[in-house]
Amino acid sequence: MNAKKLNNYPKEYFDFIRKYDLKKNSLVHHLANEKYSWSIGTKFRKELGMYAELHHILPIFDGGKKETSNFVILTPHHHLIAHLILAEKLGGRHWHAAKAVTEGNIEVNSYRNEDTSYQTLVKSYENRIKQKININKEKKYVTPNRYSNLIGGGSLHHIRNLDT
Repeated sequence: MNAKKLNNYPKEYFDFIRKYDLKKNSLVHHLANEKYSWSIGTKFRKELGMYAELHHILPIFDGGKKETSNFVILTPHHHLIAHLILAEKLGGRHWHAAKAVTEGNIEVNSYRNEDTSYQTLVKSYENRIKQKININKEKKYVTPNRYSNLIGGGSLHHIRNLDT
């Protein structure tokens, strides 16, 4: 993993993913050091008896690798919160990553739709995510002073109450 990049990531992100990482669950402890592969998520889901998702600690777009040390296992709800923490603190492409977690694909959406806490979080954040992505697209056309007025004050107080 790229330790230099990770130094720029917020402490609350690491605290959060450590707290909710399902790799610590005794049912899957034997898989914790399993080599990263496309099937690893399936193995964790089978052993846990629930739907869970791989989350790259350092996203691929930011230099993260597809390796065992760079992923945790999270519920869809916690997966989205992890991306929202990064998006709120670091902005930019992290908003696109959060959007990707809200959209998913046919395969994962059938599981995510069963998670009411995930659905509630998506509904409460989808407009903010779209707004931030649109601001990032317009950024090159806006002067720095005007841009700072468009952003507004974002904070994580919206998320903190939803991390259960």
